[in-house]
Amino acid sequence: MFTPDQTSPWMKGFLGVAFVLLLIGGLANYSGFGRSERQALDMICLGFGGFCGLFGGIMYYYQRKWYAWVSCQNKKSPEDLILEAKEFESKGE
Repeated sequence: MFTPDQTSPWMKGFLGVAFVLLLIGGLANYSGFGRSERQALDMICLGFGGFCGLFGGIMYYYQRKWYAWVSCQNKKSPEDLILEAKEFESKGE
């Protein structure tokens, strides 16, 4: 089961690592540091930063959807929630 308490640190970690790596890769590419034999450094930083940013972005997207769903459920009355649960049970297999 998805719980934001467990995935939030991972999301923040992925986005933080992505930001740092993209910053390092961008500065290395912009400053000309990677123009010689170390050209792979900026490409590795940019690639791994993009990879981490992709996972962090996906986690951020689904956490926003989770919080929107929770907010919608909190606005419903207990009777509406019970009725919705019973309708869900009857639609079973």
